[in-house]
Amino acid sequence: MGCVVYSFGSNNDFSFEEAVLEQDERCKIHTFDPTATHVHGRNSMGKAIKQGSARLRAALSVHQTGLAHFDGLGDIPHPWNAPVLLFKMQTLPTLMTQLGHRHVHVLKIDTSGEMEVLHTLNASGFSLRAFDQVLMEIHLYHPTTSGERQRCCYGFEDVTKAFEIMRTHGFAVLSLQPASGRTFTPDTCCAEVAWVKQRGASAGRHRYFRTTNTTRHR
Repeated sequence: MGCVVYSFGSNNDFSFEEAVLEQDERCKIHTFDPTATHVHGRNSMGKAIKQGSARLRAALSVHQTGLAHFDGLGDIPHPWNAPVLLFKMQTLPTLMTQLGHRHVHVLKIDTSGEMEVLHTLNASGFSLRAFDQVLMEIHLYHPTTSGERQRCCYGFEDVTKAFEIMRTHGFAVLSLQPASGRTFTPDTCCAEVAWVKQRGASAGRHRYFRTTNTTRHR
């Protein structure tokens, strides 16, 4: 039986999903992105999927909802002069209940609001050991086309807490790749982190992130 993958933030780029399927084409992949039709046009996601492999089309389920620490409507980072658009947002526990999943092999988060999601899950008592692997892009600020740094609400304290949360839930860092190089500094806009659940109860066997790049810059 193949794995279950949750992939948040596609930007109509399914290279991550294709890379997972190269490892195990039996996997069932759920991709979540509420912005696809608004940002790229109504048919753009369908075209991107059609341009993918036959195994991608067979394995992929697309959901037009976003990930948040609440269930409801929420906005996303946008240019200062652009109108605010609201999108459907849901929590991980809500989505897992709706889809009938108690266990997800690979969780990939490449969206804004990742710290609120992680901190809220931890505070609610939800066990992150429902996941075998967690791939996340942490944002300290969002670079813009004008070169302006659109700050997020995160500081080093938030990032340090995130690593502590993952450690207490039994995860070890497998990979840390700051966008600015090998060192995570205040000038770093973002970093890709891969955590793997340490062996114990229901330890994961799949390690797809060894050959995948999780980032899809908007």
